[in-house]
Amino acid sequence: HSHPPSYPHSRDDDSPTHSNPDNVRKKRGLGVVCGCFRAQDAIPTQPLKPTLPEAAPPSPKAKSYLGPQRGRDVGKKTLVLDLDETLVHSSFKPVANAAFIIPVEIEGNVHDIYVLKRPGVDEFLAYVARFYEVVIFTASLSKYADPLLDQLDTKRLCTWRLFREACTLRNGSYVKDLSKMGRDLATLIIIDNSPLAYSLQPDNAIPIKSWFDDDNDRELFDLMPILEALAMVEESIPTVLKQALSTVEGEEADMAMNEASHNHRR
Repeated sequence: HSHPPSYPHSRDDDSPTHSNPDNVRKKRGLGVVCGCFRAQDAIPTQPLKPTLPEAAPPSPKAKSYLGPQRGRDVGKKTLVLDLDETLVHSSFKPVANAAFIIPVEIEGNVHDIYVLKRPGVDEFLAYVARFYEVVIFTASLSKYADPLLDQLDTKRLCTWRLFREACTLRNGSYVKDLSKMGRDLATLIIIDNSPLAYSLQPDNAIPIKSWFDDDNDRELFDLMPILEALAMVEESIPTVLKQALSTVEGEEADMAMNEASHNHRR
């Protein structure tokens, strides 16, 4: 079936899969795993030089979405960020506290789209741009997302922008195929509120809860020390993220065994 031409997503079409227990475990495991090698919580005046594993260059056979790394990004790992419900929430309904209002022409009529910013998004983008080559990859159309990003990212901290045309359509849904980006998957992380979006490369993903309007949300703040630590690891990103998941699964298994043993003794 054809995908609706909607721009902002509503609560109704949000994927419920962000509450998948594996995603929750993976996030918790990252705190455990990254705690071993993470930099000091205090923000250093000069970021440490991120280390990259030895890697084969991407296969040249297909044209990549991204060109060569530029200037400040050379040698950094790549962080791919979703837009809607990850960094912002947009709605056609007027809201009093909108950060931006984006006029978009749809079928000959101009509609205003009201955009709310997730708590911490400005600090988050400024922070991660020190350690990563930052890419915004959204399934939204560029005529909505591009002017939104012009206002969200006024300092151009995000080097690349990819829109719906860069997505792969699978079973009526837009999927982000990270293998087409022209970057080594060993050095690439995606953060997206929809597991379907990264279903081709789930081991490269850090899950994040969908955000609509919760002023007390702390997800972006919580991710900052984790991402700083991941920028420094020498192992491949999928290896570290899988280790995070297995670490927590092991902890849960131990807790279950202890509880069973305790109940048995009673």
